[in-house]
Amino acid sequence: MSGWYFIPWNFQYLISACAAILLTIYVVRGDYRHVTYRCFLFFGLSLALSQIFLFLYRSAPTADLSVVFRRVDESFILLIMPFMLMALLSLLDKKKKVRLLVALAPALIVVAFMFVGVPLYMVWSDIGWVTRTTSLYYPVLAYSTFTAYLIAVIIAGTIFIREVDIFRTTQKKYKLILLSITILIASILATNSIMQVFPNFTPFGGITVTIVCAIMAYAIHLKSRIKFVVGESKEIPIPIS
Repeated sequence: MSGWYFIPWNFQYLISACAAILLTIYVVRGDYRHVTYRCFLFFGLSLALSQIFLFLYRSAPTADLSVVFRRVDESFILLIMPFMLMALLSLLDKKKKVRLLVALAPALIVVAFMFVGVPLYMVWSDIGWVTRTTSLYYPVLAYSTFTAYLIAVIIAGTIFIREVDIFRTTQKKYKLILLSITILIASILATNSIMQVFPNFTPFGGITVTIVCAIMAYAIHLKSRIKFVVGESKEIPIPIS
């Protein structure tokens, strides 16, 4: 590992990756065959891998290798919100799986564009490598995609909470999950924006992800008391409970 830049502050990303993995295991241990659990599995893996490759791209021995790690990192970051949206959509409509794939399509298009049409280069800072691009379109496209997915997740989550007749404890569970997702994406957008202007800004992304995972674990741990109907006149179970 000669030549790698292991800056102590960047180890926060490995800690947050472990937190995301533990959260994912905690959730999907229930019934990984359910489509909601599978979507959450991909959400958790995308979150964990984004943190691992973020650590690698900041610590890489060369700028060229850092660019490779950064592209992979950005790909997983772009997939975080689509998988969470797919998990929520699977709760609202279990029969139309094609809709779930449609929800994933915009992110995949942005990922493909990032790999083939976005030039990246690195500058050195106090916390390792920091990304720069000469593209005028990609930052706007990526930020718009993030924001659109965040709005879609909030809308889908709000619809789910309002359409089901659930006890207050279960309502609190899903409100906390929505809050944690909002904090996560807002922190990613804010940190990336600040670091484009101030490359030596000390990021707290790994700490934020760890806190978000803790909030989600607490929310999921809350006991679910269910008496609800979603579009039909029969009881159905809530996954991730």
